[in-house]
Amino acid sequence: MSEKRLPYRLSGSGELVLHCTPTDAEVALDGVTQGLCSDFSGEPHALKVGEKARRVEVKKSGFVTWESWLAADQTRVVMSVTLLPSGGSP
Repeated sequence: MSEKRLPYRLSGSGELVLHCTPTDAEVALDGVTQGLCSDFSGEPHALKVGEKARRVEVKKSGFVTWESWLAADQTRVVMSVTLLPSGGSP
């Protein structure tokens, strides 16, 4: 009898794992700073994002801000983000 594997599921809320360049970029969820990318790079560290759609921003001075919407209901989402230099003076 073969074992059936279910997709990775979390009870209640979703989680976001971020792999960023630069690693010291700031992470905001719905406009509220949560920490640095390096704080949410995987086991056991992940950003709890809840059950609804959330706006995720990764930003650092001298770089173009990255922004996306995420709905990670009961799942773990892994994202890789590379910030591009802004090219202008801050």
